[in-house]
Amino acid sequence: PGGYTPVSPVRVLDTRAGLGPTALVAGRASVPVAVTGRAGVPTSGVAAVVLTVTVVGSRAAGFLSVYGHSLPRPATSNLNFTAGQSVANLVVVTPGADGKVDLFNGAGGGTNLLVDVAGYYVAPDQYASSQGGPGRTFDNPSETALTPSTVAGLRPAWNANQMATNSLASPAIVDGIAYIPGNDPGHASGGLLAADAHTGQTLWTASIDCNMPKYGLTVSMEMAFIGCYNTGTGTGVPGGIVIAVDLRSHKQVWSRRIAAMGVSELIVVDGMMFTTVVGGPEGETFTTLGIDAYTGQVRYQIPAGGPDQAQTLGAKDGQLVISSGISFKVYNDATGALLWTGVGGWSVFTIDAGHLFGWSTRGLSEWSEGGCGKATCAPNWTATLKVANDPPSCALLPGG
Repeated sequence: PGGYTPVSPVRVLDTRAGLGPTALVAGRASVPVAVTGRAGVPTSGVAAVVLTVTVVGSRAAGFLSVYGHSLPRPATSNLNFTAGQSVANLVVVTPGADGKVDLFNGAGGGTNLLVDVAGYYVAPDQYASSQGGPGRTFDNPSETALTPSTVAGLRPAWNANQMATNSLASPAIVDGIAYIPGNDPGHASGGLLAADAHTGQTLWTASIDCNMPKYGLTVSMEMAFIGCYNTGTGTGVPGGIVIAVDLRSHKQVWSRRIAAMGVSELIVVDGMMFTTVVGGPEGETFTTLGIDAYTGQVRYQIPAGGPDQAQTLGAKDGQLVISSGISFKVYNDATGALLWTGVGGWSVFTIDAGHLFGWSTRGLSEWSEGGCGKATCAPNWTATLKVANDPPSCALLPGG
């Protein structure tokens, strides 16, 4: 799963007090408990929940198994107990599709059960972005790669409405829906348009506190994250802001002014949003922000190593990679703590399958995702890039 988020413990089941079933859970029987959409756990995007499960006063010895609702019951137990015993254990479990878990009492008699939610893990992001790079769409079987043969003869299938045609940001297409940030001419605020990607039919629109969406759009966690610049005309203080829109309620859930000037690409991973903001009298300073994607609160800031050091970002598997073109650093994406530094001025990064790949015009290099056990790590290997006979393409050749 993705990053872990603790919550203040909240009891969601207590059969002694009528919170849930009002009687003992019978032997060889199960009880469902809703764990998402309550106690601080989101309704979607949850890979697993962390629960404290307690058995109180069982009538017989037995065991307890906790598993996703409507899923096959595992052959293993999470808790073993004797008759009359009260015992607790910490359980990490993936909820069923309906956000519930089942508790199976494997004893020969009834028992009281208690469940407290302690935290949750977010699902690894499969997200789309209008900016390419780390925000590409992963594993979408409905996508067709664009090649010279597939683009030949393409014609527009539909034209968007006024809001879309006045947009300065490219749309993102996810699961057959085109999400387009834009602005209605004559209106002070902007909006997000959702349209059927096949027909162009408008599905819904949402008003946003921004009159110039221009810094890209990322869709993740059933929310759309939009980078904007406010001109100050009817929408507050000028500057770069980021906005989150809930794709289920079609409403803006938060907005945050984060820069006096521009905002760079938006990356959303592990319940966090990452972006680089521009500052200084002449736009010569760059700072990366780690923002809670659910609330818009800035958790930490990481300034560039010096002036005019633009930063490029990559994030996955609990790690944030920031490159200035001179060196790169790997941080814990939840806390902003520095983990290790990579040698070399590679500027674009991909994290995948335990590897970190960095490339630039000088070549392609690979590091282990977890570093090398030292503060500074050299690449495990480097390959040079050489232009092939076909100018638009490059061949990857082994070399130092």
